[in-house]
Amino acid sequence: MAERHRPDRGLRASGAKSVLVVTHVFWPVNVIGAMRPLHVVGDLLRKGYATAVLTLGHWDKSIHDYQYGVDVGKQAPVIKVHLFRIVLWLRRLADLLRPRPHDGLLGRLRVVAYRGVDIIIDLLDGPFCVIGILVQGVWHAFCRRPVCIYCTVPPFRTLLGSALLARCTRVPLVADFRDLWTLNEYFDVRCQSKLHRWFENVAERFVLKTASRVIYNTDIAKAVMDQKYPAYGNKSVSVTNGILLDMKDLTVKPDYDGPFVIAHVGSVYFDRDPGDFLKGLQEWM
Repeated sequence: MAERHRPDRGLRASGAKSVLVVTHVFWPVNVIGAMRPLHVVGDLLRKGYATAVLTLGHWDKSIHDYQYGVDVGKQAPVIKVHLFRIVLWLRRLADLLRPRPHDGLLGRLRVVAYRGVDIIIDLLDGPFCVIGILVQGVWHAFCRRPVCIYCTVPPFRTLLGSALLARCTRVPLVADFRDLWTLNEYFDVRCQSKLHRWFENVAERFVLKTASRVIYNTDIAKAVMDQKYPAYGNKSVSVTNGILLDMKDLTVKPDYDGPFVIAHVGSVYFDRDPGDFLKGLQEWM
């Protein structure tokens, strides 16, 4: 218990302005969804802000990297969403129940149990994320009175929870849409019901309406979203889809005539079939 409250005591002792960063995952998880908030936090700390991170956590410790970003990761107090830990525990249980080949009768029981747990996870994942972010975020805002809430990496539940938090606390929200959400051309909408799509679009509009600033990864993405939501175009900006915030300090210019690598990261999306990517690559070549 003493370890859990130690970061908040450090924040209270600081006289600096407070910023709350809400993210799906954070250090030591070593994926781009964790690196972006890591560098945002580092930039805020260098500017003198007392920055705390509200994160859901991750169940796969194999992607932890305690060396990358350790200086920033240990400076920023990390607040884990307690309610989401139930979902993490269920995911670990699902991994244990995952069917294995040649299990016979035991394998059939595993299939039934695994599917049951998987259904429970689907039902609890979104609500527990949103409610957990809202409850603990309100308590943090009451104690620290942050001047800004910054939310990055948009599974809709993270951004929706942050938007509700911003509404309840009346703290400005910066919504990072550097992965397109409902307009994502790689997102397989065939597996979603019409109700699901309707809810996501309503949530997306709510986030855009609530946010004080919205970040997109390219001018094209900004133009597409501004066309879809013209009323909110005055609050949107485009930032190159990277982890650097201040592009004016970027002294290394890209060499467009030199060798380069094209990668298909299908694991980021539900549809991992690289067929469309390979077809487009063939046409381009």
